[in-house]
Amino acid sequence: MRRLALLLGLAVACGACRGAGTPEGSAPAAAPAKAVGSPGPAPGADVVAPDAGPAAVGAAAHPTLKPLPKTPIFVGGCRDACREPVSAFKAFLAALIADPRGKAIVPFLNTAELVINGERLGDRWAEQWKRGQWPERQADIEAFTSSFLSWARTLDDPGALEAAREHGVKVLKDESERAEIAWHHPGVTGDMTASDWRFILKPRGLEWLIVEIDQYTKGNP
Repeated sequence: MRRLALLLGLAVACGACRGAGTPEGSAPAAAPAKAVGSPGPAPGADVVAPDAGPAAVGAAAHPTLKPLPKTPIFVGGCRDACREPVSAFKAFLAALIADPRGKAIVPFLNTAELVINGERLGDRWAEQWKRGQWPERQADIEAFTSSFLSWARTLDDPGALEAAREHGVKVLKDESERAEIAWHHPGVTGDMTASDWRFILKPRGLEWLIVEIDQYTKGNP
């Protein structure tokens, strides 16, 4: 009997020990606290050294942008010089005088519509642009301008061009969508064209460009 009583006492004592644990329904013990510190960088984020200066921080916040490729100008390009027709035409003549080889006058021409003495050169150049034949198109245009100005390279008096620019320009029409200008060009030996050439300019965007040149205007001597 004494042994049975002893066993019962031990059982009661062990039950009390188990009750001293986490009470039923209580939240589990919290996990050990993590050391306080800054989280690591997000994937792909710029990392700045702790001792980096403000410039480095700014560079990380604003990464350098790659410059956009320059888009070539295929028609026009004379910009502020061509805001109105008369000044556009005189700027065209100034380019002609500065570069009698002809390349400098290209920005003053509407190369998508240009008509020379009835020949629609602009149609061919526009088709070359559509086909992506840009080098061939540019070469054709420069070949035309060089040929067109071949007379200017034979002048005995270079000052004759400047005089014709100052005194040989006559406005025939100046309308909102079309301007017509006559130019009394310097004569050269063997020149079979009219003494006055007729130029038609039309606006394209913000630029007034030459769309037609007639060197054989009827009624001119």
